[in-house]
Amino acid sequence: MTPNLLSLSAKSPTPVEYNSHIQTKEVARLLQEGKKRSEIARILKAKPNAIDYHLHKIRHGWPMPVYQKSPVDYNKHINWRIYNEGLVKRGEVLVDFGTFQNWSTEIAEMNRGKVGAPYEYPESFTKFLLRLKVAFHIGYRQLEGLGRKLIVFIPQAKSAPDYSTLQLRFEAMSVDLEVYQTQSEQDIAQDSSGIKTSNRGEYKTLKYEREKKKEYVKIHIAVNIATHEVVGLAVTLSTVADSQVSDELIRQAQQKGRVRKDFADSAYDSNKNYQKHLAEGIEPIIKPSRKGTLKSARRRWDKLQKKKTQGQLEPAELAQLARLKVLIAYLQDSRLWKKETGYGLRWYSEGHFSAFKRIMGEYVFSRKYENIVKELTFKNNIMNLFKFISKGYRKEGVSENEQIAA
Repeated sequence: MTPNLLSLSAKSPTPVEYNSHIQTKEVARLLQEGKKRSEIARILKAKPNAIDYHLHKIRHGWPMPVYQKSPVDYNKHINWRIYNEGLVKRGEVLVDFGTFQNWSTEIAEMNRGKVGAPYEYPESFTKFLLRLKVAFHIGYRQLEGLGRKLIVFIPQAKSAPDYSTLQLRFEAMSVDLEVYQTQSEQDIAQDSSGIKTSNRGEYKTLKYEREKKKEYVKIHIAVNIATHEVVGLAVTLSTVADSQVSDELIRQAQQKGRVRKDFADSAYDSNKNYQKHLAEGIEPIIKPSRKGTLKSARRRWDKLQKKKTQGQLEPAELAQLARLKVLIAYLQDSRLWKKETGYGLRWYSEGHFSAFKRIMGEYVFSRKYENIVKELTFKNNIMNLFKFISKGYRKEGVSENEQIAA
């Protein structure tokens, strides 16, 4: 008699683990033989949770997904001719030979006062090749081969640089964040995301390094909501909290235009951050971390309000009062708070990370920390350039209720 699949998978209705060496048809065969969940796990040398995955698959199957038409009419928001032309121009800038038209002048400037062998290639040419490396996700040796073919169209170059020269030039290169569109005033959205430090693949990690903790760095960004460009960037180790880097992102963003509003998630919810925002004249739109109840928040609010009327509040307590005001409004009606503050604009930072990882990859090719910082800054410069040449595709005159995210 075949055991009841529902009872077998009742302990773990949602599969939490999957072993690649187990096949669903093998689990189905053992079920037909009358084996129980624990017996199947012992025979296949797997954890019971891994068996639950296949039991769930056998019971429910994998139905074809039903795709529903989006309720948003994108034709009302996007000028597709301009949008498509912007995507085409992204390919043009990657092979723009005009970027190093001042080859001789740049070489002469770089070699002025230099001790040792002179430079043969200007920095603009090195950056040109590095853009191709980043865009096509290739190694330095493949980049050398690509350079050999490209110098046919570059009369200034006598030969292509070898892979070791390219790597050494990248390590010696100074890379700063480049912003192509600046505003006198701007609203920003902050967020962070992990970037893998190797590309060994999930199969190898699951099979041989299951217990080993994944290595990654964190990239912190501040995105201009109007231009969608990154105006503040920092790279840290995975142990650094988001709120610790917020001051640096705001400092960088202020250099590109005064910041009016700052949208961030609950990872940035701290008294120190609120105090910094108030001192800079920035309105913090930070999702509360929901510490405490509405009753306790109101009790703390009344206590601080009493001190405020007496003129005894310190700067740190003023920040705490502003934070409590947001917390109370959020606990009363979170949906209303999000609508009134426009908290959904924070997704511009999420949208940047989505595009960044699809175009630039989820890992870095550098190994040294200082080179990782340069690489991620260089990649974000390319993303800012892409967004600059793709601007202007959104139609004007669309009501706020019909606006869509990036």
